[in-house]
Amino acid sequence: MQETENETFHVVCRDCPFESLRPDPTAARRLADEHETTTDHTTQYARIE
Repeated sequence: MQETENETFHVVCRDCPFESLRPDPTAARRLADEHETTTDHTTQYARIE
C-alpha cells in the first residue's frame, strides 16, 4: 500500500496578526484571496512539512 502525504498550508498576513492552516493549496489560496480582498492586506501561503 502506498502512503499518501498529508499536506498542510500556512496562510499568513504581512499586515496584521491573521494566520491560518489549510489542508490543500486551493483552500489556502482562497483564504488568502478573501483576506486580501476584504482588508487590502498582503498575504502569503506556503506548504509546511
